[in-house]
Amino acid sequence: MAFDSKVPPQAWAEEAFRGRIGYILCTNDQAIPTFVQSLFMEKSGVEWDVKELDSGHSPFLNKTTEVVNMLEAWTNKWTT
Repeated sequence: MAFDSKVPPQAWAEEAFRGRIGYILCTNDQAIPTFVQSLFMEKSGVEWDVKELDSGHSPFLNKTTEVVNMLEAWTNKWTT
């Protein structure tokens, strides 16, 4: 039921964010498997810049450097 519930429009779906939305796909996530993560992105109706990370559900805890590097790369890409 939660997956099919109506929700208000999300900010990331606004035109201003087109081409500037990133997602870190955690390939060892035991809480949300990769196929479900991909389904979330597909159902969002927007195009995501996806980066994969060999990590569990909370990569910022044990893959901090990798997450920071991904965020910096996106920031540089989208602000230049």
